Amino acid sequence: EDLRSAGVRVVGALGTAANQLQEVVDRLLPTDHPVLQWGRWAVGLCPFPTAEAYARRCRDGAHFEAVQKAVECSALKRAYHKASLEVHPDRTQSQYPRCPAQVLQACSVEINLAYEARAAELGCTKGAS
Repeated sequence: EDLRSAGVRVVGALGTAANQLQEVVDRLLPTDHPVLQWGRWAVGLCPFPTAEAYARRCRDGAHFEAVQKAVECSALKRAYHKASLEVHPDRTQSQYPRCPAQVLQACSVEINLAYEARAAELGCTKGAS
């Protein structure tokens, strides 16, 4: 019993230490520079210090661009569907397990906004292709 409770205390302490390290890194490196993102990821932290940092990365990505540059409604729907699957928070959680849900939702929000804007520009209606 003593060994088990000691193990639980060690695991709890490691989790607390990881959270404290995340907070220190967030304060020291609040930038979303790709090198720092990689460094944060390499040491087991969320590579994006804020939801806005992840949203900016998303807006620079190929999936976002495909949604924005779709030339007709059916192409827009295909691009949106593919992008939504790629950036869904449930999927990205496995890539970035240390990132808070709010951060991981940022890219989905960006994709949704891009879709709505492009659908309005193209005159797409629900159910139409």
